[in-house]
Amino acid sequence: MATVWRRFASTSTFTARTAPSKAHLHQPIPDASFPKGYAVTGTHSGVKKNSTVLDLGIILSTSPRPTSVAACFTRNAFKAAPVLVSQEVLERSAGRARALVVNSGCANAVTGKQGLEDAWAMARATDALLSPAPQDTSSVGQSRW
Repeated sequence: MATVWRRFASTSTFTARTAPSKAHLHQPIPDASFPKGYAVTGTHSGVKKNSTVLDLGIILSTSPRPTSVAACFTRNAFKAAPVLVSQEVLERSAGRARALVVNSGCANAVTGKQGLEDAWAMARATDALLSPAPQDTSSVGQSRW
């Protein structure tokens, strides 16, 4: 076994390459490109190292009525915490949501109990930023989605 390792170790080389910049992909999108009734924003939250890159986005429905939501989730047995939380939110709210939070730069996978706590904290923090939702008889629990 040692002979095999030595042979592979002596013949293989690894050279790390710096990933090319994607800054040219991050450009403002004109308001006319978005459907009416939604507000969109982005910020740098610290997920990506480059502080000039937007890595967290929020899409908000500005409709006074409940907004229907459709989602396609992974069927993987190892679902990331935000996937599990999103599925539960949609189930609790009968397919309604007021906001969607999207991050870029991390998979949020295999994070265990802490990942679930963080995903729920993100959902609660986003909910707390929203003005009170219009009264809706299908409201579920404490959530205003």
